[in-house]
Amino acid sequence: QQMSLSFADYQTVEAALPPAALVEALRGGFKRGCEMPPRHRHIWGRTTEADAALVMMPAWQTDGVAGVKLASIVPGNAQRGTPPVQSIYVLFDATTGRPTKIMDGRAITLNRTAAASALASTYLSRPDAKNLVVMGTGSMAPYLVRAHCAVRPIAQVAIWGRDPEKARRTAASPRINTWCPDSPPRRSCIATRPATAACSARDATARRTRSSRTPTPTPTTTSRRRRSRVTRAR
Repeated sequence: QQMSLSFADYQTVEAALPPAALVEALRGGFKRGCEMPPRHRHIWGRTTEADAALVMMPAWQTDGVAGVKLASIVPGNAQRGTPPVQSIYVLFDATTGRPTKIMDGRAITLNRTAAASALASTYLSRPDAKNLVVMGTGSMAPYLVRAHCAVRPIAQVAIWGRDPEKARRTAASPRINTWCPDSPPRRSCIATRPATAACSARDATARRTRSSRTPTPTPTTTSRRRRSRVTRAR
C-alpha cells in the first residue's frame, strides 16, 4: 500500500501549540511517563570547520504512538547566518507502526521547552508573580515570555544578557511585547530590578565555559530577602 505522509511546517506546528494548552498537556504527559532511551549522537566530520553532529531522540508509550526527533547540529552555520540546529520530528502510528506525520522539529523544541519551563513555574513561583526575568538573549527568549505569561499575570519582562546590546534588542522584540494580547499590558527592559520569577534562555549550543571577562550573574531576590524562584530551560 502506498504511503502518504503530511508535513507540518513551522507555522502549522506553532499554531497547533497554544502555550496554556501545551503546559497542561505536558503536566499530564509527565505524570503518565513514557519510554525515552538515551539519545544517539554521532559525529559528522568536517575538514574545513568544526565537526557537526547527527542526533536521534526516540520516545514512545506502551500501546501508544511513537516518535523520533532527528536533528543535525552544525556549528559552522553561525557564519552562514543559519541556525546551527536543524530538525524534524517523525510520528508513528500506535497500531501499525507506519509513519503518519513529519513535523518541523525546531517549532516543537522551542514551544515545548518554553512550556516545560512555565510548567515548572506553576510549582515554583508565586501565583501572583508579575515580574519575569529572562536570563539570556537566545532564540528561546520570546517563547519563554509567551509561555510564562500564559501561567502567571506577568506585567513586566526584564532581559538579562552578557551582551547589553543583545539584551536591548531582545527586550525591544515585537514578539516579546505583543505576542500575548490576552495578557495584561507590560513592557520590557534590561534586567536591573528584583523579580518574582526567572528563567534561562541560553541556546543549547552555547558554550558552557565562562571567560574571565564575563560577569557572573547575581542571584535575583524578592522583597524581604527571599530568593526568587528560578527555572532553567536550556
